[in-house]
Amino acid sequence: MRSSGTFSIATAANRGDTSIIKQLPLRRIKERIVGKRYALSLVFVGARRMRALNLAYRAEDSPTNILSFPLGEGTGEIFMHRKSARAEARRFGMANVPFLTFLFIHGLLHLKGYRHGSTMEREEVRYCKLFSISHPTQRVAHLSHRAKLKTM
Repeated sequence: MRSSGTFSIATAANRGDTSIIKQLPLRRIKERIVGKRYALSLVFVGARRMRALNLAYRAEDSPTNILSFPLGEGTGEIFMHRKSARAEARRFGMANVPFLTFLFIHGLLHLKGYRHGSTMEREEVRYCKLFSISHPTQRVAHLSHRAKLKTM
């Protein structure tokens, strides 16, 4: 059965400020990567729920920043943990909004069947450029280059 293309966003109770979510161009990105007809649920969860999902589906006993679940042809779910994402954004020297945007792109590419590797990274870079954000690995390379220039 083909999806009608719904897009829902849910935030688990007591998850703090949701204004950052409103700053993300989520619908545009979703439509560009998986299409208008794709039915997608995006759920922002806390550490306990993300840890349970990560343990159940990846056998890793800690929260992660994002998990993607294709549910069938044209439907999927993405779970995001903002606290893990925020910590990772700091490691890359990125602000929260661009990093969450990158993670959403990353999750959508998983729904399209991409696995971690150079092909997926090329697609991430392409979509990051399209939506005017830095890809984290490019950001790290830029910061490393700046640090080298300072030591010269």
